[in-house]
Formats: sequence, C-alpha cells, structure tokens
Amino acid sequence: MSAEFSNFETINFDNHTHPIVVSIPHCGTLIPDDVRKFMKESIEYNMSGNIYIERFVKELYSFLKDMGVTVVANNISRMVVNLNSCPEIVRVDIACPRPDHFYLHSISDENIENIINKYFHPFFDEVHKNIKAKLMHHDKITLLDLHSFNDNLTSNVVLANNMHSYCTENKFNLVRDIFRAHDFIVGNNWPWMGGGVTRHFKYTYRDKPDALMIELKNSVYIEDFDAVRDGVYPYEQESFIKAKDVLEKVFKEIIEVL
Repeated sequence: MSAEFSNFETINFDNHTHPIVVSIPHCGTLIPDDVRKFMKESIEYNMSGNIYIERFVKELYSFLKDMGVTVVANNISRMVVNLNSCPEIVRVDIACPRPDHFYLHSISDENIENIINKYFHPFFDEVHKNIKAKLMHHDKITLLDLHSFNDNLTSNVVLANNMHSYCTENKFNLVRDIFRAHDFIVGNNWPWMGGGVTRHFKYTYRDKPDALMIELKNSVYIEDFDAVRDGVYPYEQESFIKAKDVLEKVFKEIIEVL
C-alpha cells in the first residue's frame, strides 16, 4: 500500500448539532507495509472478505454524514490491531497469536509496541478529541460504537452497555424500542456486554458520556456471502440497499431521543 494514508477518517468534527459521537473501529482494510512483513502469507485471502466483513459498516452508515453526526471510522485493518480491545490483550494477540490469527511468531517486544503506538492509540486519541470537543457544547453526550457480527443468534441486533453501567437503562430502552419498531429482533447484552471502546471512554469520562455498542447481524445487509468472499462489494445487493434505508430511519429517530 502507499506510504500516504491516514489511520482514520473523521466526519463532521466541527458539527456539534447532535450530542453524539459515533465510532466504527473495525471497518478498516489497510495493512501498513511496516506491519505486513510480520504477517502470514494468507493475509491477502482474508482481506477479500472471508472473515472481517465488518469493513462494510462505514458504508452502511454513510448517511450519518448528511445527518450532521460526528463519526470516527478506522482505516487500519482489524487484522493489524483489534481496536475494540485493550493494549494488554493486543500485545498478547500479537506476541502469542492463535492459529486463526495473522501474525507470525518472530516479533520483538519493540516492534509490538511500535504497532500499538502507531495503530492502536491514535484511534482512541481521535475519539478522545471529538468527545472533548462535543462536551464544550453539550453537558452530556452519547458514544455509539458500531459493529456487525456473523453468528447464528436469533437476534439481528445486539445492544450492549455492560448491563446498563455504560449508559442509562432508560436510554438503552429508547434505542431498543426504536429498533424493535422497525422489526429488528434486539438482544440485550448477550453474547456481548460491550467492548474496549465503550469501556475505555465510559471509565475515562465517568458520567459525562453514555456509551452503547450496537452490533448488527451481517446477514441483514449481505445476501451473497460467496460473492463478498470473492471480492465483490455488496453495495448493489438488494439487502444492503434495503438495510441502509431502514437504518437511516432508525438513526433519525435515535438522534431525536439522545
């Protein structure tokens, strides 16, 4: 890849109409050259969509830009670092990768720290900057952390706030009811209770932000997984277009109540 790239994209940094910051930590596809040399040759196959289909989440929620919502979207592949984790776990993942991970074993501690400092911390710093800017205009804000999942759950949306410790139960229920009104089956804090992003910023700012992780089942917006695995983008698939239209209506209502 080119040496010229940005770790993340920030949308509507200067627009403080809504007391909301959206993070999308797993939508990136970039693998920097200084990291690629430490990764397995099978990395290219997995980049085509075999595992991390979350990379389409940014496009799925692209309507947030026109709504004036502040969004921080990661550009670095989840195969480099898992931003919905913490530095301690990332260090272990890189130093002692499981068979299904993408790093080789011969990585020095110094190189691991370089990867974390270059590709983990900057995303969190950027979300910090946007939360601080938002709090200059609003007494209370909400951090929405957007993901998708591939699982055989009955639910096609999972809301997670660590059993209402990351955001109020009332706010959780408002968001849940909006999804339900649009015929989504909503899971409550199972099988995920939240992740590193929501945990980090809730504990950093305490009562200032509410933090809510929203997981969307990827079969809602991808109808042909074989085509995606072969490198075909799903944007023209009927399910993607329909899901995006419904989600736009959902988020218009969520913005009104947050």
